[in-house]
Amino acid sequence: MNYVLVLDTINGIRLYFGAEALSKLPSGSRRSSTECVVAKALIDIEPSINVFKEGIFSTNRKFSEALASKLNYKYDIITWKHPAEYRFGVPTPEAMRNFIENFDEGLYPELEVQ
Repeated sequence: MNYVLVLDTINGIRLYFGAEALSKLPSGSRRSSTECVVAKALIDIEPSINVFKEGIFSTNRKFSEALASKLNYKYDIITWKHPAEYRFGVPTPEAMRNFIENFDEGLYPELEVQ
């Protein structure tokens, strides 16, 4: 169930930004903000994306504002001072956050890059 809900959320984001929907989640690396399953599913629409269980961040403020709008967040985006630059983001939706935690714990070995 969690897999399907996450794929639906990702595809909703992709379609909102004019990208094609995915038929399945891509393979990714555990505990990586740029190589995780969710980041790899969105990187073609925003190359600077970092995905953590706490938030989805980018150097592109307009992308983060549009993502906040898509996810119906009614508050300001989060600003994070990365060592070299500012990143802007939104909290990770609950189902996606749970999926990331489970993936990082090894519960989806079929999605891990071999």
